[in-house]
Amino acid sequence: MDKSIENGSYEERGRQLMRENDTFQNRPVTMNQKNNLLEIEEHMYILDDVEKPNVFRNMFPYSEIPKIPFNDRIVPVKADEIAFFYSEDKNNHVVTHTGAVYIVDSTMDSLITDLDPERFYRISRSCIFAKDAVECVTKLLGGRLRVTPKVHLSTNIGPAPDLTVSRSRADDFLVWLES
Repeated sequence: MDKSIENGSYEERGRQLMRENDTFQNRPVTMNQKNNLLEIEEHMYILDDVEKPNVFRNMFPYSEIPKIPFNDRIVPVKADEIAFFYSEDKNNHVVTHTGAVYIVDSTMDSLITDLDPERFYRISRSCIFAKDAVECVTKLLGGRLRVTPKVHLSTNIGPAPDLTVSRSRADDFLVWLES
């Protein structure tokens, strides 16, 4: 290797060659000090500010049908059929608009990330509610709200779950409900 040419000259010659080729236009070139080679930036992405992010919904759409294990079979339940989810006795349950109740083998955190935020809202740590399942909202003392569902649960599942919107989420819930 010719030691008479300095590093700056190599970099300038590399940049000149890349200017001649359109493929390398506007891509940063750096000198790797470890192997003494010029390197081209592999990926150049243009970042755009968007009002509503896509969040990979082209690969994982909200319309995907969740499969709910029930006894020895798996029952597909469409998102349109879900009225709300609630936690009770360390189990998470899904209630459909027909009043059917199934135990779900997912955490509330994973459920809320998989559901469409325009249709489902987490009203408390133990409950996620669908917008189209709200019959009415009642104001309680202390700034909390009680949600009455359109679906009537059968009495054989025990006491009705607590469908109270926590004080910290009440304002956001009302905004979400009106949107």
